[in-house]
Amino acid sequence: MLSLRLPIQASYLTLPLFQGGQLDATLRQTKAVYEEAVAKYRQTVLTAFAEVENNLIERTSVRLLDQQLVSVAALIKSLEGGWQAPENSTNDS
Repeated sequence: MLSLRLPIQASYLTLPLFQGGQLDATLRQTKAVYEEAVAKYRQTVLTAFAEVENNLIERTSVRLLDQQLVSVAALIKSLEGGWQAPENSTNDS
């Protein structure tokens, strides 16, 4: 029984040695896939932050424009209330 087990155990010991190149290639491919996934994730996060920043800038700009529009409307209203058209007067001198 011992003589049967020795060749089987020896084949298990040498198996990784003969597949070393294949294992290294698989490891490199796995690392490359991982790095690609990380790069895509980083790009997705950067794109999301850029979109949020752009939307915040747009909202701020719209809010400022609204405030300016309200100020201009108030100014126009105050000018209209205090402004009177000149009457057609003739100088009878």
